[in-house]
Amino acid sequence: MGSRVQADFASGVVEIEHRDSSFDARSARLPQAMRSSILLVPALLTRFGQARIEDEVRGCTLGVREIDPHVEVFEQFGARIERGDDGWVLRVQRPLQATTHWLDYASVTTTENFVLCAVLARGRSTLTNAACEPHVQEFCRFLSRMGARIAGCGSSRLQIDGLWMSVGFAPANALLHQAGATMRFDAALRSTSSITERASRSTSSFSRAAPWPGKRWRDGRE
Repeated sequence: MGSRVQADFASGVVEIEHRDSSFDARSARLPQAMRSSILLVPALLTRFGQARIEDEVRGCTLGVREIDPHVEVFEQFGARIERGDDGWVLRVQRPLQATTHWLDYASVTTTENFVLCAVLARGRSTLTNAACEPHVQEFCRFLSRMGARIAGCGSSRLQIDGLWMSVGFAPANALLHQAGATMRFDAALRSTSSITERASRSTSSFSRAAPWPGKRWRDGRE
C-alpha cells in the first residue's frame, strides 16, 4: 500500500504514516485468515472509496462467523458490493452518508465496523442492538479521545455524529487484543499525515489530519 511504519522498541514508540498510500481493490489483498482485517474496510472506503473483504476472514479458532452482518452495515452507508471469485469488492461515493440500522444480533465486530463508518459519515447515525461488551466500550472511548462524538457507550443503542473526529490517539495499552492493533492502523489509514503512538499510560502523541485529501473538518480546518 505504500505506507510507512517505524517502530522504536526501546522507547515504545510506533509511527504510522499513510500519506503516500494507495489501494486498488482489484489487485490488493487484505490479510487473510485474520478476522480483524475486516475492520480495515471502513478506513479504506473513507480514504479511497473502495475496499475488499477476503473469503478467509470468516472466523478464527473460536469458530466461523458470517460476513453478512458486515456487508449489510457497509451497504447501509452507501457501499455497492460485487462478489468475486475470492472475495467481495466494495465501492462507495465519498463521504459516507449517515444511517440508522438494527443489528439482528449484538455482534461485537459488526458494532465496531458500524461505529468506524459512522464517525466519518455525514450526519447522525444510530445503531440499535449494539454489542456493549467492555472492549466495545473501550473502543468507543478510544475513538472519543480522537474527537468522535459517540452517545450511549455501554448501552445497546449508539448515536454517532460524524465528521468530528480530528485529533488524537490513545495510549497503546487502551486496546490490548488483536483487533485493537487493527483499529490503530485503521485510524492512521484514515488520515493523510502521520500518527505517533507511545506505549505509556500517561503519554500520547497527537496528529492533525483531514479525513481524506482535499476535505475540511466541520469547523473549517484542513
